Amino acid sequence: MSDAQIGIVGGVGPLAGIDLARKITSNTVAATDQDHIPLTLISIPSSIEDRTRFLLGESGINPAYAVVSIIHLLAAAGATVIGIPCNTMHAPPIFDVILGETRSSHPGIELVNMVDEVIRAIRNRYRDASGIGILTTAGGYRTALYSGALGHAGLRPVVPDAELQDRLHEAIYSREFGIKARPDRIPQRRQNSHSRLHRARLRDHRTRSMRRADRQLDRGAGPCPRRPGGAGEGEKGKR
Repeated sequence: MSDAQIGIVGGVGPLAGIDLARKITSNTVAATDQDHIPLTLISIPSSIEDRTRFLLGESGINPAYAVVSIIHLLAAAGATVIGIPCNTMHAPPIFDVILGETRSSHPGIELVNMVDEVIRAIRNRYRDASGIGILTTAGGYRTALYSGALGHAGLRPVVPDAELQDRLHEAIYSREFGIKARPDRIPQRRQNSHSRLHRARLRDHRTRSMRRADRQLDRGAGPCPRRPGGAGEGEKGKR
């Protein structure tokens, strides 16, 4: 068995670390418990400053240093490959510090770059793709985290306008319904709201479809067909 051991920096999204661990397990070819890859997950969310707050200048605490402390713990536990399941954490003002500190303290550890891996996956799986839509935090948006990387890779980034980005940020950070506050479910009130909106859109779509059909019938209407035992209106006009 390989000596490779995976380390995951948790606490950078309520379920991010757990989700990565689940995906690693699900994609491992194994017949027994012992066949699975050794994995260590450390989650200390209270020690890690919010990435977007730092990138927007709302906090002077760079979350990189808390992550480096967790990397030290993962290295001590035997990790040889470490992943940080947070896109915004890969913004250069943060990730460059993490990378530098890790290479200095643990030169044998491979630190996975999520942005590079995403672009590699796009190239391998979607070779005909050109425009790539980006949904990210305000921190990722302001630093052009994916826009810049995609552009360098020859791919065209498609980003929301400022108004839509604000709504997206709310969907992530709202204390009432954001995915950080409620990562495992959408509040029922929001579900009902989305359902009503979906039904309204369906009604509107059906109405527009019926109007188009009516216009097509009006444009294509010709002589009335002959009824059994009598003449159609078109033939009456010829007599």
